[in-house]
Amino acid sequence: MSVYAIIAAVVGVAVDAFYRRTSLGGAVPPTGPVLLVANHPNGLIDPAVVLNTAGRPVRMLAKAPLFDMPGISLLVKGMNALPVYRQKDGADTAHNAATFDAVARALVAGSAVLIFPEGISHDEPQLQRLKTGAARMAMAAFAAGAGELVVVPIGLTYRDKARFRSQVATLVGAPLPVAPLCARARGADDTGVVRALTEAIDAALRDVTVNLEAWEDLPLLDAVDAIWRIGDPDRAARLKRLADGVAELRRRAPERLAGVRARVVDWVNRLEALGLQARDLAPEHGAATAKAGKALAFAAKNTIVALVGLPVAALGAGFFAVPFWTTHAVYLLVRPSPDVAATVKVLASLVFFPLWHVVAGWLLWARFGLPGALVVLGLAPLCGMTTRWFFRSRLRAVRDAAVFVRLLFARRLRRLLELERDRLVRAIDDLAAVLDQR
Repeated sequence: MSVYAIIAAVVGVAVDAFYRRTSLGGAVPPTGPVLLVANHPNGLIDPAVVLNTAGRPVRMLAKAPLFDMPGISLLVKGMNALPVYRQKDGADTAHNAATFDAVARALVAGSAVLIFPEGISHDEPQLQRLKTGAARMAMAAFAAGAGELVVVPIGLTYRDKARFRSQVATLVGAPLPVAPLCARARGADDTGVVRALTEAIDAALRDVTVNLEAWEDLPLLDAVDAIWRIGDPDRAARLKRLADGVAELRRRAPERLAGVRARVVDWVNRLEALGLQARDLAPEHGAATAKAGKALAFAAKNTIVALVGLPVAALGAGFFAVPFWTTHAVYLLVRPSPDVAATVKVLASLVFFPLWHVVAGWLLWARFGLPGALVVLGLAPLCGMTTRWFFRSRLRAVRDAAVFVRLLFARRLRRLLELERDRLVRAIDDLAAVLDQR
């Protein structure tokens, strides 16, 4: 097994353990020259997520300073990454000529290459202005003989990206052939073709990413998504459609949009003041749930789960306390920016959790012998997963019980909130009709 395969497998497992990943859209072509382009909101996590999505070996481009960082340099070099020299890093950008040549050779050979055309990792709510590097690399590869080259956009949408076991959705867009544009180029530096191809890549990326005017729009979209479900089964796809709709309404009906927005925000604020969420007004929290039989079944089920799960969860919490809190201490010490917070957590976990298994294994072997050590180490991952599930499910059960009691004794309030929700749905339907008008 190659160094690339080992690193890709380890990093892939770590990232899929940290996030719950959903793959949407099409698929990356399994063969042939492919230039993968993706948005870049989450540091070194983004290339790992793309690797897990691509389903084939991928050569990455990474900023040159990463090749000199202890630990990280081993990863990028082991993955056969190519350095990008940026003026902002104090590097000599003339070195990029060799990188461009290497990318062209890789694509001519039928490989897949990944680039983040925004040029930076960021925490902004929308796609940043693209650099021209992706377009110029595609043109150079086409000129060198990669006539079948396609650009494949991949949109990455994270939900609370710094939180363990939060969600990430990858949306793979349709392949964009470069031949129609590159064939018109009069030389590798034809600015007209570079600009046209960059604009085409930008449009392709915007088709697979959620772009907001400001982060303040996200709670609004969450609320609308909760009360006005559209056809897509996946939340990320729904949010993209809603974000695109809001952007269009800002241009076509700004006053009507502002009015509905104010009503939605007011409704959400009233829910939050009562400790409620939009989903709490769904039928499972309504009058049907208020029956004694369902209440008793809920209590019995959660009591049994608590009694059975608590010992296992306690063992998991105790065993993993050292690496967990050490990782957390490193995170607090580094105090990373939001776009690299998950990177710090995952890299620290890759160091401290395996190290703890080695130390714990040695201690257990010394105390209980090899069989005892193997049994404990074999059961530890199961206990760890149970611990996470147990505490999250118990918190959810306590909250559901509180909502049940609150709504049980506030039926009139519930009905008023439902009526306002229904009026909001009709208002949102009217706004959607505006988008249908040509």
